[in-house]
Amino acid sequence: MIFLLLAVVGSVCFNQCLRYGQKHGTNILAAIVVNYLIAAGASLMIFLSHGLSPSRLLDGHVIAVAGVNGILYFAHILVILAAYRIVGVGITAALSRAGTVVPVLVSWLAWGETMTPYRWVALALVPVSMILMRRRESSHPRVTVRGDLVLFTCFAMAGTILTLHKYAQIHFTVGQRETYMTLLFTFATLSSLSYAFARRVEYSKGDVALGGAIGFVNASMLLLVLICLARIPAVVFYPTLASLEICLNVFASRLLWKESLLKRQMMGLLLAIGIVLLTNVPSR
Repeated sequence: MIFLLLAVVGSVCFNQCLRYGQKHGTNILAAIVVNYLIAAGASLMIFLSHGLSPSRLLDGHVIAVAGVNGILYFAHILVILAAYRIVGVGITAALSRAGTVVPVLVSWLAWGETMTPYRWVALALVPVSMILMRRRESSHPRVTVRGDLVLFTCFAMAGTILTLHKYAQIHFTVGQRETYMTLLFTFATLSSLSYAFARRVEYSKGDVALGGAIGFVNASMLLLVLICLARIPAVVFYPTLASLEICLNVFASRLLWKESLLKRQMMGLLLAIGIVLLTNVPSR
């Protein structure tokens, strides 16, 4: 349970640091590039500190999964930024977090994790709760077919990323999972650096500082997620993480940025608490 709580705290810190960057005019793309670079370095330090053999880096299976997910990590950021412009921040964040549904269904179908009636109800409530708790928008863009496609892509990519984490936990050894972390962030770094170079992105001290901070948090989060998946079924972990994370993010935004709490957000918070309780009802 302590690892789950730490993962929630890490996720909230990551989101609020990005919010801080937005509020203070940080170049988010530049910060994201630095973030992946720092996360790759931190993951490599963890790998080396355990005295693991570098030959594990030559495992084709690990490289392939880490490569796909590393590229998805950065591509998902680009899709999220596009969705922000097209349909708004709130609905984008809600649909991205609702991607939790995908790894839960895959874990039930592919790896035989138990879904009780309570967990099915909780899973059905996840998208509803996420949408209710979305942030207030300063404008309400009309959702078009293009917007629908971007939102679906955002949802699907988030679900794929989380599913591949579960895949890594199932199929890789402890040492291979640490290799997976290092390679994932390495591929994300290479992808983001290539894109930033093509866009001629410039880096300020503020961008580097923010990127460094979220990079350490990002590496810690992935480590905690893999630890939790080794101890808690994905059908329990992912809905619990998403619900607690968004609850704390709503409260943190109110405390730090003075964002008002809407009635629908209160309803979403109550649903999120219900999701956590229903998901954690023990199976017989």
